[in-house]
Amino acid sequence: MKECKTEIREIKDLQSYLKDLYGNVNSNREWDYLYGYLSRTAGIVSKQITNAPRYRTLSEIDKTQFVLAISWLFSLSNYFEIDVADSYLKKYPGICPYCMVSPCVCYKTKKMPGINIPIYKIEEEKQWKYNDIKNQGALINSKWVISNTRAIYPANDTLWHHAGPWYHFTKLSEELAELHEAISKNQVGKKGEDAVSQEIADVFTWFISIWSSVFHDITLEDSMIDHYYNGCPECKQKPCTCPDRNSRPTDHINLDALNEINNRLHDLGSLKVIDEGIINDLQRAVEAAIDTQSEPRMVQASTHTYDKLKRIDSSLDKIDEAGKKASSIITTILTLIEKSSRIFGYWT
Repeated sequence: MKECKTEIREIKDLQSYLKDLYGNVNSNREWDYLYGYLSRTAGIVSKQITNAPRYRTLSEIDKTQFVLAISWLFSLSNYFEIDVADSYLKKYPGICPYCMVSPCVCYKTKKMPGINIPIYKIEEEKQWKYNDIKNQGALINSKWVISNTRAIYPANDTLWHHAGPWYHFTKLSEELAELHEAISKNQVGKKGEDAVSQEIADVFTWFISIWSSVFHDITLEDSMIDHYYNGCPECKQKPCTCPDRNSRPTDHINLDALNEINNRLHDLGSLKVIDEGIINDLQRAVEAAIDTQSEPRMVQASTHTYDKLKRIDSSLDKIDEAGKKASSIITTILTLIEKSSRIFGYWT
C-alpha cells in the first residue's frame, strides 16, 4: 500500500485496494468461503475484546484481527460488486432508516417514522437525504461514518460505557446471521442484491461502532494502510499469491511460539542456576501442549510457565554471568508468551 498511501482517502479506496490485492485469489472462491472467514475473524475480535480486563486500556489491543475482519467484509462485498460505503450511506443518510430522524427515537415510535410522512414516501425521503450528502462532496471515510453513526445512535456509546461490549457484539452477530440469510436467499432467487447490500451496510455499521468505542481516534484507514503497507502480509506479494486456507494462526498461543519457548527452556536448564525439577516440569507441560495441540493445554502450559518464571526471575541472583543469562532467557520467554496471549486478556 506504500505506493498509494496518499490516495487512500475514503472507505471506497480501501475496498478498491483490497480488490487489487486479493481479487485474483478470491475470484476462484465461493461466497461461502469469504463469509466463513468474515465470521471467523469477527468471532475472534469479539473474543479478544470481551475478554479484555476492564481495568486495562482497550486501545492496547492488537488491531490485526479487526483489520482482517473488515478486510473479509470488503472481499465479500467485492464478490457481489457492492460498494460498502455507498451501501452504508444509502441505508443511513444522516437519519435512522426506521424512525427517519436523528438522533433515533425508535424506542418511542416502535420503529415507525418520527416525522409526518406517508410510509410509501420513506424511500423517496431517504434517497433525497442520500443525494444531498453526495452533492455536498463529503469524504466518506471512517471518521465521517463514525460521526454519522454516533449522531444517529448516541445511545450506543452510553450502552458501551455502562454495560461493556456485549450489546454491540450481540448485534454484530445478529447482523452477520442476517447477511448470511440474505445472501443465501439471493443465490436461489428469493432476494435481490439490494437486500444483500443493506445487510452488508448493517454489519459494517456495527464493526465501525465497535472500532470507535475501542480505538477512539485511531482511523481505520491508517490501520489498514499499516497492515497492508507491503502488500499481502502473508506472502509479501501484490497481488496476493497465498493458497486457500492460508491465514495467520489465531490460537491463544501458537505452536511456533510454544516450540520456541521449549527451546529457550532447554537453554535455561543448561545454565544450572534453576532447580532441574522445575525446568523439567515446565518442559513437560509445554511439550504436552505441543503434542496435543489442545487449546486448554496450551493456555495452561503457557500460564504455568509464565507465572513460575516470573517468580523465579524476581529471586535470581543477577550479579554473576549465569544469573544474568538466565534472567535474559526468562525475559525472552515471558515476552513470547505475552505477545501470543496479551490480546486475549490472560496477562496484563
